[in-house]
Amino acid sequence: MSLAQSVFSLAKSNNGFFKSTKQADFLISKINSLEGFVGTVTSGYNSCAIFAENDDKGITKITKSTKKGQVVMFERKVEGTLTVLEIKELKKLKRAYKNLTADFNERVEGFKSGKYNGSMDVTTYTVDMIVRYNEQNEIKQLAISRAKKRIVELEKINNLNK
Repeated sequence: MSLAQSVFSLAKSNNGFFKSTKQADFLISKINSLEGFVGTVTSGYNSCAIFAENDDKGITKITKSTKKGQVVMFERKVEGTLTVLEIKELKKLKRAYKNLTADFNERVEGFKSGKYNGSMDVTTYTVDMIVRYNEQNEIKQLAISRAKKRIVELEKINNLNK
């Protein structure tokens, strides 16, 4: 197993914490001797260097060096605080929630006004159209509620830290 695989495995399965003192001694010595460099990842024609930061308990952060700068791939989760990745997720979810809600409301108004089939007359809706509309609304409502639930979870963690 390569150094990068070991580091990513710890990040994925154990929140970055070492599983034994033997593992800790080995990985700390390797990471320190290479000044944090643990390997590379490639995507198409580009290669990015991967760096790991650690403390005596385990891996605290994994970053890749890209043309646009350092990109955080992993950051150890500390109870009561949001990681950089969770902050990005929260911002993305808020945008998605806003767009999903606006789209849903526009869709409902369009259905009520007859725009759903372009006729501008709700009496022209067939049973199949109404069933399809309701099925799609259920899917959209589920997506909205999932996004809202995750936003609430992340904001609750964020508010604990304030």
